Amino acid sequence: MRRWRCLPAIALGLSAFLSADGARSDVATPTSVRVGGNLYYGLSNINGSVRRHTDGQWAGVGTAYPSVLSLTWMGADLDTAVGSFGVGDLNTGSGRTAQQPVECYYRRPIGSATVTFGKHYVPFALQEWEYETRWGMMAETIVLGTSMEVSITSNPHTDALNTSIRAAWHVAAGSEVGISAAAGRGWSYGTSHNWGYGIDATVDVGPVSVTTEALEARGAHGTYQFGFIKAVLHSHHRATPYVALFYGHDSADEIAELRSGIVGVDIEALPHLTVSPCIGRAGGRNIWSLQTRVAF
Repeated sequence: MRRWRCLPAIALGLSAFLSADGARSDVATPTSVRVGGNLYYGLSNINGSVRRHTDGQWAGVGTAYPSVLSLTWMGADLDTAVGSFGVGDLNTGSGRTAQQPVECYYRRPIGSATVTFGKHYVPFALQEWEYETRWGMMAETIVLGTSMEVSITSNPHTDALNTSIRAAWHVAAGSEVGISAAAGRGWSYGTSHNWGYGIDATVDVGPVSVTTEALEARGAHGTYQFGFIKAVLHSHHRATPYVALFYGHDSADEIAELRSGIVGVDIEALPHLTVSPCIGRAGGRNIWSLQTRVAF
């Protein structure tokens, strides 16, 4: 067991000590426990022949968003403990690529900041590429109108310490610009890249929301470059159409090349059920998928 896995327990005592200066709320709220889930299931020809998938599709090239069941505890001092476990192929299949649990952390407000101890999603850009959870600690705060997230984690592939940071500015109603940086051996999925940077933006123009990011990972063996742009049309109907383009280039030949474009629609069939058909082109092939998502 890695030493980082004891951090959630250590945080219980540490955060209590740090908040002894009066950060505790004057009016205590009752504790609560909630069971949640985010479950995907669908069919696609993305991997050649038509196959089922039990995790969320990403970029028209494969699964990246894990199906999870979660347990959330909320304390009287606005502190939170979360544990989520993957139930799809990413975490339980024969070719699984992610380790359990998906998340396991304790989070507590301390003054104007929030600290997190345990396994959490690493802050970097919009996580369209860096969609990883790792054991470590993270601090979040707002400084002079700038949202800041800083994370120090243990990399399970290299056993090295990795650091990532993201700063974001709200430039207008519904619009935000962020910059990110990361360093440490194997910071991007354990590859040879040892540092990287990125920029992202979210812009709302009427009913259309546009998100985009560009990043570069650097190392001794070469660079990896990634970029995407996605436009979503929000309406008063249950259908939310979108179009997205993705690009990836790896001169170090460690991450697959990526060229894809997809068009789809998210349909709220029921209050907790979304059905998402999409078509597109990826890897020189015409692709399609039909996915369902149950969230509660």
